[in-house]
Amino acid sequence: MPTSDLTALGFGWIILSVLSTISIIWGFYLPYWIVGSISLNGKKTTVYFGSFRRCNYPVFDIALKHFRMENKCGRYAEFGDIPTIYWQLATHILTKNSAILVGLLQVVSAIGVSCGCVIYPMGWGENPQVVDACGPAVGPYILGECKLGWAYIAMLLGSAITLVCGAISVCAIKDKRATHHTFRQLDSRAKQDQEDYYKPNYTRQFRNSSLEASRLIDLHGRVEEVRSSKARHKSLSSIK
Repeated sequence: MPTSDLTALGFGWIILSVLSTISIIWGFYLPYWIVGSISLNGKKTTVYFGSFRRCNYPVFDIALKHFRMENKCGRYAEFGDIPTIYWQLATHILTKNSAILVGLLQVVSAIGVSCGCVIYPMGWGENPQVVDACGPAVGPYILGECKLGWAYIAMLLGSAITLVCGAISVCAIKDKRATHHTFRQLDSRAKQDQEDYYKPNYTRQFRNSSLEASRLIDLHGRVEEVRSSKARHKSLSSIK
């Protein structure tokens, strides 16, 4: 029956990698990074912001000739429509750099995601949409009347889990290399013992003492028989 070389550490690494990937993708796509509210026409509506999407936003109704709330989610039409350069930078880092680095190096990917999450709050005070939703007290790393959404927290949690996965993979590689090095040492020693055993070195000590001793006894007996035969033959020759 075939056995698996995957240890408990390997299973843990796989599970954490899957969880971190799901958390990052889920948190990045959903626009629940900031949760605020906008009061319009005497009605207060909860609004949500992400790096490239937002939900529940005011639009101008031509027929009614006043603003109304559009209760749906949408993304910015173009990259340049993202309100601040910090949000553009966060979107660029998370969509391109992190997506590539996840397959190459989890630790660097986690750093990229963390940088995007750290840069994102720097644009809060420069974004008039956030100011409308969170009040005039909003600024870099200050949400005012708003609060952080669960998607932003999921991004931070996903990057932290990815760092743990990277550390686990590094430790697993070190352990694997050490194990293979030990096997190579054992293989080389066994090969050397085999070469020494068949090497024609008559001064060496025999490791298999019982077998080699019996061989030596048989050889010694044969030598003695040959010597005795030669001695008898020589004696008979001298008598003749």
